[in-house]
Amino acid sequence: MDAPAVAVSRDGKVLGVAWMAAPDGSKGRDVFWAVAKAGGGFGGDVLLPADSRGIQGHPSAAVDGDGAFHIVWEDGRADGTQIWYQSSAAGAKNVALSAPADGPATFPSLAVGTSVGVAWEQVGGVRFLKVK
Repeated sequence: MDAPAVAVSRDGKVLGVAWMAAPDGSKGRDVFWAVAKAGGGFGGDVLLPADSRGIQGHPSAAVDGDGAFHIVWEDGRADGTQIWYQSSAAGAKNVALSAPADGPATFPSLAVGTSVGVAWEQVGGVRFLKVK
């Protein structure tokens, strides 16, 4: 296990954790997450990317005012490393935030407030995107 990220809601009722690991002992790695709500324990570990080809890593996490857990990570499932996003909101799917044609994207950082914002390194600079 490596590169843990943790986030807690302002009211302390939601705790989310994310990490990268190679559970099968291979050199590849995937990103996992688990969320706990007040009065209960963590659910099972969830493999985050729907497609685990390539290498996933460096998660960043936050919890918004509604108690939804948000996460971004590096993902090598396509041609080059991209930044992907997912939330725990009902029906949410993981979504690519960067494009392979723009060059490798790495080291995402996530923040929430009245909106959700993500910053990452890409081609010698920093990119920012408002997700929600």
